[in-house]
Amino acid sequence: MRKNKILLITSRSTTNSIQDSLAIPYGLYILKNHLNKNGVDCDVLDLDFKSESECINAVKNNNYDIIGISVTHWNMASDLDFLHTLKKIVKEMNKKTLFIAGGFSATLNSKEWLKCGFDLICVGYAEDALLKICENYSPDQNRKQLISFIKNIDGVAIQDENKNLIFKHSKPLTEKEFENKMFTLAMSMEIPYEEYWDFMRKRASGILSINKRSYVIENSRIYTSSKCLANCGYCCCPAFLSKAQNSSANLYMLSAKQIYELVIFHIRKYGARAFSINDDDFIIGNEAGNKRVTDFCDLIIEGKKKGEIPEEIKFSCQTRATDFIIKEGNKKIVNLPLIKKMAEAKFHNVSLGIETFSERLIKSPSINKPRAKSQDYHDVLQAMINSNLYPTINLIFGIPEEKPEELIETIQQTMKYIDKPCQISVATKLLAFPGSPLWNSKDYPTEDVVWENPETKEKIKIPIYYTPKDKQLSELIVRLEDDKIIEMANLRKKYNLNEYQFLPRIAIALCVFKIASKFLGYNDLYDQISQKLDELITGTFTKCME
Repeated sequence: MRKNKILLITSRSTTNSIQDSLAIPYGLYILKNHLNKNGVDCDVLDLDFKSESECINAVKNNNYDIIGISVTHWNMASDLDFLHTLKKIVKEMNKKTLFIAGGFSATLNSKEWLKCGFDLICVGYAEDALLKICENYSPDQNRKQLISFIKNIDGVAIQDENKNLIFKHSKPLTEKEFENKMFTLAMSMEIPYEEYWDFMRKRASGILSINKRSYVIENSRIYTSSKCLANCGYCCCPAFLSKAQNSSANLYMLSAKQIYELVIFHIRKYGARAFSINDDDFIIGNEAGNKRVTDFCDLIIEGKKKGEIPEEIKFSCQTRATDFIIKEGNKKIVNLPLIKKMAEAKFHNVSLGIETFSERLIKSPSINKPRAKSQDYHDVLQAMINSNLYPTINLIFGIPEEKPEELIETIQQTMKYIDKPCQISVATKLLAFPGSPLWNSKDYPTEDVVWENPETKEKIKIPIYYTPKDKQLSELIVRLEDDKIIEMANLRKKYNLNEYQFLPRIAIALCVFKIASKFLGYNDLYDQISQKLDELITGTFTKCME
C-alpha cells in the first residue's frame, strides 16, 4: 500500500492581520497526528507563523505527493492565488501533485472551490477520508482513475470528467468518533507549542495590557463540543456537519472530567499557563451545558487546592450572553452562581457575541437572536464585571438592516464600559459565509470581488460582505476598515509605538468608534471618544513604564 507524503497549509486569510496572539492550527495538527500514527509522512505549515516564501521553498525541497489547504471564504481570492502559485511551481518541477481543499468553506462551497482549481475536497471532519486518499492515491493515475477511486470514499467532493459535481457525504459523526478526535487524539498529539511561544516572546516584548486583562503567551487551545445550537443569520457554523453528512448533526460534548484531563495533559507536556476553549458556544445554553461548566470549574478549583494545577492557570472561552440568563419562576435572572464559579476557577475572559445593543437588530434576520434582549446583555455584562469575570464585547458594524441612529446607540451604550475591566472588539462589516441563513438571499445583496482563474481565464464573483440597506451606512462600511488602519497608524505615530507594540483591542475599537461618529456627524460623541482614546493610551504607557 502506497503512503504518500503530504503537506497541510493554513489559509492565507490572516497573514496581514494585526496580531496580539498566534493560534496553533489545531485542526491541521489533529490531521497530522492521525496520519502520522497510520504511517503517513505529513508536515504542517502555518502561514501565520511561516512566510509564503518559506512555504514555497518547502514545496520545492520536498517530494510532496499531496498538498492540502485549509481554505477560508473571506479571503478566497488570496487562497486561490496561492493555490495557483503552488500549482505552477510543481508543474515546473515536473511533479504531479494532488491539491485538496478542506475546512468550513470548502465543505459548504465545494462546487466553487473545485471550479477554481482544486482537484478535490475533503468535507466535514477529514481524518478518515484523507487517510484513505493518502493510502490509495498515485501520481500515475489519470483523471478517470482518480475519479473512480475517489467515488468509493465517503466525505469527499470532486468534479467528474464533464465538470459535474460528485459530492460523497461523510458518515454521520458519532459520539465515540467525536471523543476520539477531540480527546483521545488530543491526548497523544505532538504540537510545537514552544516554537509558537518563542516566536511570540520575541515579538511581544512591548505588548500593552489594559483594563486588568492579562496577556499570557503560553496559551493552549481546546475544543470540547461538536457544534453550536444557535442559528444566527450570518453564521455558517451550524451548517458545517449537516452539509457534510447530509443529515442533522447531533451535539456532542466532552465531559467535565475529559476537559480537565486535557488541561492536565497540556500543563505537564507543554508547560501551558493559559487555555482558550475555542468552541463557538462553550456553555451551550442548556441545563446539561451549565452543569458541565460548573463541574469543570469545581475540578479546576479542587485541582489547584491539591497542587495538580498551578494557581496562576487561567482560562478564556467564547459563548453567548443569553447562556447566563436562566428562569426563576416566571422571571428571567442572571445565573450569578455560574458566573462566580467561573471567576473562582480563573476564567479571566469570556468572549460574548453581543453584535449590537439595538433591540430591533437583535431580532433581525441578520442577527436572529429571538430570545435575547438588550437589557439581558447589560445585566450579564455588569454581573461579570462585579464578579471579576472580564467579558469581551464583540460588535458588528454594517448589519444590513441597521440605521445610523442604531449604530450610534450601540457605540453610546458600549462607551459606558470603556472604564470598566472588559475588552471590546469590532468587526467593521458583516461578512458573508457560505451555508449561513443569509447566504444567496436576494434580500441581502453583497459586496463582491472578482477573481480570474489563471488557467481557464474564467471570472467568478466572490461575495465578501453584506451591504447595509441604509445609503449612509453603506458608504461608511466601504471605507471603515481602511480608515481604521489609517487611524491606528496615526495613533502609533503620535505615541511613537514600534511594530512590536500592539494596540489594545479596546483602543482599536475606539478608533472605529471615532471614524463612525465623525462620518455620521455626531461631533460631541467624536470628541468624547477622542479624549477617552488619548486617556487610554496615556494610561497604558504609564503602566508599561512602571
